[in-house]
Amino acid sequence: MNESILLINSTEYHDCNFDTTDEILWEQYKTLTELHKFYLDLLFKAIAALNLIISGFVGFILSALQGKLLITSLAFLLPAAFSFGIAFVFRQAIPRCSEFNTKMHCLVKKLRIGVGPHITLTINSCKVFFWGYLLAGFVFTGIFLALLLKYLLEC
Repeated sequence: MNESILLINSTEYHDCNFDTTDEILWEQYKTLTELHKFYLDLLFKAIAALNLIISGFVGFILSALQGKLLITSLAFLLPAAFSFGIAFVFRQAIPRCSEFNTKMHCLVKKLRIGVGPHITLTINSCKVFFWGYLLAGFVFTGIFLALLLKYLLEC
């Protein structure tokens, strides 16, 4: 890849007042479009894999640990921590996706093309997944606390 393709920094993108040749702008546009496709594909594959892991683990907890309240309650800490961790990753991704969106809009404006990639789809997906996994983390934490309370009351 030509290193001059991605030389324009984000402060120059912010006001779209950068001076460069159309050839370099088109190369940047193509590169960023392919990068967006890659990230969007990776995002949805990761979500599918993460949901399978969490649901598999919860299924295992519910089937294998019946009647063992303390172990079952502690086991729910793992999917809770996993969900909070994933939510944190998505929270970190939102500003980066917004910056990427700004860069693409400036390129579209500078190249005078009608429509660029809809990066807002990625931003909105990150927001939805952030809130979803945050909620899941609270649900798993609530299950942990309810089972722990039940165990403590039975002792």
